[in-house]
Order: sequence, then structure tokens, then C-alpha cells
Amino acid sequence: WRRVFDTCARDAISFSEALGLKGSNGIDIVIKGEDVYLIEVNPRFQGSLECVEEATEQNVFSLHVSSFRLGRVPQLKPRYHKYCGRFIYYSRGDVKVGELIDVLGCRDITPPGREVGPGEPICSFLYEGRSREEVVRKCMETREKIVGRLSPFYSE
Repeated sequence: WRRVFDTCARDAISFSEALGLKGSNGIDIVIKGEDVYLIEVNPRFQGSLECVEEATEQNVFSLHVSSFRLGRVPQLKPRYHKYCGRFIYYSRGDVKVGELIDVLGCRDITPPGREVGPGEPICSFLYEGRSREEVVRKCMETREKIVGRLSPFYSE
């Protein structure tokens, strides 16, 4: 993973510099095996901000402001203290959402009783752990809890 991560970091810096971006920007990538694919560049704060702050124990907003004062992104090598993942659960069909407020890690929650169609987001969840596998396991366990609180409905 270190080689793939280094490739992503190098490419993100190159894209940002080539586009003249400053501060915190979202560069969406897909990793397939050891191949890295650029999907899009979003010149704004991104949904993964919390994960970056958790994993690096750095205040990204402070770094964002510093980049404008310095005219460039502050040069630093973040130390990763843990793994962090933010996942979004999308509906796989027409469902009525149950109560999710008590599911540990859930955020951006669709209100209970709302009917949601296929492909619509229901909630997101954020976990940290000592390994990537631990974070993924926690997310899969949460997904099962969420699925158990959805009931099918049929639209006319």
C-alpha cells in the first residue's frame, strides 16, 4: 500500500499545482490493484476531511488557511497514526428507512419513515482503527445493522 499511497500523494500534488489550486481540494481517485485512476478534482473541502484529520491528527482547516498566507501548501510529511474510513450507504431498492440514530458511527442520516429509492444515500459512517482491515470490518458490520433497519416498500 505504501507505493500506491505515494503515487496518489505525488499525483495529487502535481494535479493541484498544474491547476493552480490552493488550500484543501478534493482529488477523487479509484485504486484498482496497484493502478491509480483520477476521477475528478473538486476545489473545495471534501467529505473525507474528517478522515484525514483523524488519521493524521492535523487540523486541515489551519493548513488550508496557511496555504493562502504562504501562497502554497505547507510542505510537511504527515504522520499517519491510524486508519480511518468514511463510507456512504446507498439504497439497493425501494425502502423505508428505520431508526438509525443509535447505530454507532452513523451520520448524515435519512430521517426515519422516509421512503428512499434505489441509489439514494441513506447515511454515512466513519470509523478508525489500527488497520485497514479493522476499519473495513467495522463498516461491514454497520452496513448489516443498517440493512436490518430498512423495510421494502412498493411505489405505485
